[in-house]
Amino acid sequence: MDCTVTPLKTLMGFSVHLMFNLNFTICHVEKYLNQCLKSLIEQSYDNIEILYVIDGSTDKSLAICHHFAQTDARVKIIYQKNSGPGAARNNGISHADGDFIVFIDGNDFVTADYVQHLVGIQQEYQCDIAVSSYLRMDEKGTYFVPFYPNPEETKYDKAYSASEWLKIAYEQMGTIFVVPWGKLYRKTLFTHVRYPGHRAMVDDEFTTWKLYLLAHKVAFGNYNDYVYRKNSNSITAQQNNDLIYRQSLALKERIAVMNTAGMDTNYLRSHYEKLLRELTTSSLNNGRYNVYEDAVFQLKVLENARKD
Repeated sequence: MDCTVTPLKTLMGFSVHLMFNLNFTICHVEKYLNQCLKSLIEQSYDNIEILYVIDGSTDKSLAICHHFAQTDARVKIIYQKNSGPGAARNNGISHADGDFIVFIDGNDFVTADYVQHLVGIQQEYQCDIAVSSYLRMDEKGTYFVPFYPNPEETKYDKAYSASEWLKIAYEQMGTIFVVPWGKLYRKTLFTHVRYPGHRAMVDDEFTTWKLYLLAHKVAFGNYNDYVYRKNSNSITAQQNNDLIYRQSLALKERIAVMNTAGMDTNYLRSHYEKLLRELTTSSLNNGRYNVYEDAVFQLKVLENARKD
């Protein structure tokens, strides 16, 4: 794939300056913040606006951000009371001046060509969402390569329709499918889509697939530029009783919308049944009998449908 990027792109006789917003959420990630911010400042593609959304952090994160803001005019700082990553992303979207948006979490970091590669994918395929792969790092600093897709594979490097991408990414790419990071989004996709706020768990499960459905084209390039730091103190790592319930709600909504649009959802149903079975156990153990009864009802309906 040729990812040579020029700052100015000619479109129907007009020169369009590509501006990208790195929407970056910060809440109690002081330990990793310098590495993350440094990786953003040193991007090889420098026509970017960097938004630091301070999500009610009370550690030294704010001072660290101010230091970087004083040394780089591209940096803007946005403050909000602690409302969670979804609300922080929404806040960054509202303040973004660029045509495209990239999300980065405060405890992660990226290679110098992260934005360059995403821009290259977007320009090559003229897509609304450009997607790349990632590496995972544990708390000991050990890197792990995702099993799918293998870093040497290029068979997925192409453009997809929304329905094609929804199926292949869901079945073949795991984490890449749902997370907000590792992607470049055309900003207009967020005109009618926002992340759930109020510290909602798995906010991306309710949002990313909607952006895919709105995209005319999604393209993938297998670059391992994003380093996802597996943090045992993160919101998603802190398993609680609501996690499975919210995952089931998100998947139920996705199936309903896709069914309405006449799209294939058969490949989603086995996973939805699995979530419902997990939900019957967790809800019963935690005294949420209305949730338990609803999950049992849905399982029986699915069972009857198979018999028919």
